[in-house]
Amino acid sequence: MRTEAQHQALFFKMARVWLPELTRDLLWGNPSHGRQTPGQCAKNKRQGLVAGIPDIFYAWARGGYHGLHIEMKRPKTETSRKGVLSAAQKEMIDKLRNDGYRVEVCYGADEAMDVLRDYMLENH
Repeated sequence: MRTEAQHQALFFKMARVWLPELTRDLLWGNPSHGRQTPGQCAKNKRQGLVAGIPDIFYAWARGGYHGLHIEMKRPKTETSRKGVLSAAQKEMIDKLRNDGYRVEVCYGADEAMDVLRDYMLENH
């Protein structure tokens, strides 16, 4: 069973191979995974990390969107429930969608790759 962070790492491994070289550096992750100490949380907040921001951002405009955000969640397995969105994540997703970004919640690396491929095939 992979953790959310492991799914995100696998997604980046696959995406960086699949994406055109021109845009690989326009795909990045946000450092908000896993449990953190109170000190690390405070440091992240001072450095501008915002609650609810999706895990992955692809800064390439396609299909009428300004960019693609992906919130990575753990998929359901035989031994675990799928990940759930927090209230802050739901609020941020609504804000980003209302401002012209495509935002998807993906349950695992494979689902996130499907979203990325679909996004890249959108008319630009």
